[in-house]
Amino acid sequence: MNRILFLARKEFIQIRRDWRTLALTLVLPVVVLLLFGYAITLDVKDVPLALVDHDSTEASRDLVREFSGSGYFIVTGADMEVAALMLERREAKAVMVIPAGFGRDMGRGVPSEIQLLLDGSDNNSSNIALGYAQGILQTYAFNATIRPAIAAGLVQPSSIPPIELVPRVRFNPELSSTVFIVPGLVAIIMMITVVVLSSLSIVKERELGTLETIMVSPLQRHEFILGKLTPYFVLAFADLFIILGAGKLFFAVPFRGSVITLTALSTIFILGGLGMGLFFSTVVETQRTAWMISLLSTLLPSIILSGFIFPIRIMPRWLQLVTYIVPVRYYLVILRGVVLKGAGVAELLPDTFALIIFAVLTITLSVARFRKRVA
Repeated sequence: MNRILFLARKEFIQIRRDWRTLALTLVLPVVVLLLFGYAITLDVKDVPLALVDHDSTEASRDLVREFSGSGYFIVTGADMEVAALMLERREAKAVMVIPAGFGRDMGRGVPSEIQLLLDGSDNNSSNIALGYAQGILQTYAFNATIRPAIAAGLVQPSSIPPIELVPRVRFNPELSSTVFIVPGLVAIIMMITVVVLSSLSIVKERELGTLETIMVSPLQRHEFILGKLTPYFVLAFADLFIILGAGKLFFAVPFRGSVITLTALSTIFILGGLGMGLFFSTVVETQRTAWMISLLSTLLPSIILSGFIFPIRIMPRWLQLVTYIVPVRYYLVILRGVVLKGAGVAELLPDTFALIIFAVLTITLSVARFRKRVA
């Protein structure tokens, strides 16, 4: 028994001295609990809705108030040109068009069609928003026409024509989940590839004792960094085009944008990821620790906090602020914009600037840290 206690004491001492592993062991469960508890929800609320009112009557204004007060939509009035632009730039997830003569038709009991344009690049939100809109319109039609008619004893409910919602989905007409998921998988796989593998490559040299030998050779430090990271740069692009090609071949995922645009913006993202991996390699001593830190800093945030599956706008405000430091958040917008919408650089400038800042910071910090470490 004493021997068992002695060995256990020795293990506790080793664990206490390995503060990085201890911190991961104790902090990770809390982090996972918070992320899954706050970020993962299938409820969709506060859907940005651009509303085009061609009727401008009391009936159309009542309908607008129904949507504004539902709690499901954030309504912004706009004309058709601005609304279409909002849908293109992700400022609106849906556009509802109230036709001219809507109030007149409601007063006459004539069927009226309401058009709803949906952003199909986010199929989950679009399906739920469509259901919300249909429910609100049914409630409005009942309160505006059927309830008064029944109260007056004029007609039976079945004879009152409902408001017909005519949905039109852009960018993903079939609302295919595969079309939605494939670009997200590209971003996550590329992030893991460049960060995890690049961090392991340099730590491995240190564990094998060859790093010092390389540093005293005629090889310059920048040559060493470029030589070590170039293969992972190439592998990341291989992942990009292999997954997109397989998605198009097997799942009919469209590619509507420019290959040149996607390549240029992907280069920024990959450079930032390589800088991040290089930084991790300078703060850890073992491949095991580098693997754990790299995987935890890329996999969980990329899946949960990037908008890959769960919309960022439905998360608590404090968690939405955290998502701003997740680079996959911006790259995912770029991928879906270029691949599904055919967007150009002009439409993706905010996310491009965010990736540039990410790349500059990680590369600067990692190079400075690497020079100090090997000095």
